[in-house]
This record gives sequence, C-alpha cells and structure tokens, in this order.
Amino acid sequence: MPIRTEPAHKKADSTQHADIPLVITSSSLHGLLVGDPELLTAVLSLRSVAASLAEAVSRTVPAFTDHSIRHMDALWGVTDHILTESEMAGLSHGEAFLLACGFYLHDIGMAYAATAEGLDRIRSSPVYASFIASSCCGSRCAPMGVTKIPKK
Repeated sequence: MPIRTEPAHKKADSTQHADIPLVITSSSLHGLLVGDPELLTAVLSLRSVAASLAEAVSRTVPAFTDHSIRHMDALWGVTDHILTESEMAGLSHGEAFLLACGFYLHDIGMAYAATAEGLDRIRSSPVYASFIASSCCGSRCAPMGVTKIPKK
C-alpha cells in the first residue's frame, strides 16, 4: 500500500519538502512544529537520512521486523493516540523537535549492520552465534524466517 502524501500546495509549512506522508502532516506534532520551520526542516532532513539507512538495513538484514521509514513515520500518528490534547499543547517547539527526532533515531543502531564492517563484526560476535544457535532446529536453521544465513 503506497504512503499517501500531502500535495505541496496544501502543506501547512512554508518549506519545500516533497512527498511528506499524510500521517506526518495530519499529526498534532507536525502542527506544533510548523510553528518553528527551522526545526521542522531539520526533522525532515533527518528523516531523509534515516530513510536511506533504513533501506540499507532492510537489504542487509531482511529478516528483521519492519524498521523502514514507514515504521518511523507511523510514530507521528501514534503520538496523537498517546498524548492528550493538553499534553501536546504543553510541548515546546524544542520538545516537539526532540520527540520527532526520536522517531528517526530510535532504531538507528541497526544501521551498523548495513556496513560491511558492521555486518562482519555482528556475525562474528558471540551474541550473534548464540542467537543463531538458539534459533536453529536440528540441521535446519531458520532464525526469524531466514532459510539461509548469508556468508561473509
């Protein structure tokens, strides 16, 4: 299912960010950040970098659960379900900025696996070996749905 985006002429902010998903632009948090275009621009720039890293992680370790940009973007909408209107109104622009940045940074450590060096270090670690051993059943190994573990 494609991500719906807000047309450029309907964006509430004055910056020129193309293809911002509706889940972001319709959130209360976005509405708050529109009040500080510089912070909103910084978050959306971070989003762009996080999207590239998330894509690399998905290619490198496809058996992991969803850590795509869609997963990160969805957190904008989750905020509207967790914070009350008064809690949202009580956030400063700086606090809203930090919360939104957290959406894109919370899984960033997984990007380590997207580099050749990082993937080699992970695969050679005792923790990884233990995980693989605990995920194997007899001679068939299928951790998290992977039927074949890629070699170095």
